[in-house]
Amino acid sequence: MSYLMIFIGIVLFLLILSTLIVTLVHFFLAFFDICIGERYFPYKYTKGNNEPKFKVRYDIPAISYIFSIFPLALIMSIIDKYFSHSFDIYAYIIAASIYSIIMYLGMYRKTGRIDGGEYYRGLLKNHRQFLQLSFLPFVFLITVVGFVLATMDKIEGLPDWSLSSNSVSAFMDAIWEIPRDSSENHYFLESSSKLLLMLYIFSLPLQIISFFVNQISEYLFSNGQGYKRYLRKVWGGVVWIFNK
Repeated sequence: MSYLMIFIGIVLFLLILSTLIVTLVHFFLAFFDICIGERYFPYKYTKGNNEPKFKVRYDIPAISYIFSIFPLALIMSIIDKYFSHSFDIYAYIIAASIYSIIMYLGMYRKTGRIDGGEYYRGLLKNHRQFLQLSFLPFVFLITVVGFVLATMDKIEGLPDWSLSSNSVSAFMDAIWEIPRDSSENHYFLESSSKLLLMLYIFSLPLQIISFFVNQISEYLFSNGQGYKRYLRKVWGGVVWIFNK
């Protein structure tokens, strides 16, 4: 039994690590999808099967959101380098917004014309359903915290808390320092489980932003033609004015 627990823990850790790398690769592929669209490596249907190939990076939303720490860290490092913005919650929100927009734009450019847009609508629905499901533990946590804040006069350390990277790091450290089983046989399993929990918590702001982007994408895809025609008329008017 002890060897089985060690094996499960190691497999879980390797699965998490490989998925983190896959998510980073998917982020770069989504960026390329924005640039090339369906021109190269399009979604193709197999013979006798209605399922298209080359679909993994958009069809599994859990990978795109929960395991997004590598692309988010990359974007935050670029923000810090070129805009002198420290690694705080605001830089994270900017990075999460950029990541979400790139992912949804890449999704649209790659799949927006498949089956007259029905496949793209299916992807949006898939992502929306996952996000709604993922919010359930978060909503429960918010409810519990709200109850605690309403019934306790003071929580030790709360007055010094602020929206900063130090606060987030302290919170993550508190999770990591949760007492574990004294048996070394459970070390890999418990550590991997804590890592997975931390990744989920870290991704929650991204999921909220992505849900908003998802709703905007669905609305524009279904009702964006009127806006597009209006912008074309405005642009035509501006060109006409400057050409006179």
